[in-house]
Amino acid sequence: MKIMLVVGLLLLIGIFSVAYAALPGRTRGFYGSFGEGANGQYPMGFGGMGSFGYKEFTRLELTQAVPLIKRVAAGTEAFQGNDSVLITSSRVSLLVFTMGHERAINLTGQVPPVYADHDVFVIDGLIDPKLAFEGNTEINLTVINLDSSMYHNFVVTTQGPPYPYNSMPYEMQGGMVPFLPPADYSQGYAYAYRYEFSLTSGHYWYICTYPGHAQMGMYGELQVNPGDKNE
Repeated sequence: MKIMLVVGLLLLIGIFSVAYAALPGRTRGFYGSFGEGANGQYPMGFGGMGSFGYKEFTRLELTQAVPLIKRVAAGTEAFQGNDSVLITSSRVSLLVFTMGHERAINLTGQVPPVYADHDVFVIDGLIDPKLAFEGNTEINLTVINLDSSMYHNFVVTTQGPPYPYNSMPYEMQGGMVPFLPPADYSQGYAYAYRYEFSLTSGHYWYICTYPGHAQMGMYGELQVNPGDKNE
């Protein structure tokens, strides 16, 4: 009975996600482009500070998204040697890509952590990197799903691994974060959404809460250190 309820819930989520993406006006890119703005960051402004702010569900051309995989966001530094990203700005716009680990290896040339042998995140060209924030940070996040067959999301939680098959109860951002449908490579587009949130000092983890994904290694560490930083 419980299995049937879970399957039914996932089907409803999938139907809602696809239907929402198909609504008029939801097929455009963010402000028409993912290019950098005049300040060197992606042109996605901040909304309410200190709270989850789900903004938009859309789709974009793969030719527009894929070249951004290796781009290092303004206000961050990527370190391949220890698979980590240092965020030095109090406001940062991050691009997060979701996909299978083999696709991630092919697109980035990087090696996933030993625990990640299925689906992964790619941030600043690194696979499941540790994110280190110097001081409280306002985060403008764009998540793009490049997986050809699986749904994904990006959730921040205080619960660390190991994760159970059902990790949905670990969501802490003010409500369930929607799942992105798989990319359509035959039509040449991927689904994406963006939202805003802020983090205070502490130890967190980012995970995908689609059943089984975090359990199989789709997660990374996130540390917010106390202290001030540059705007």
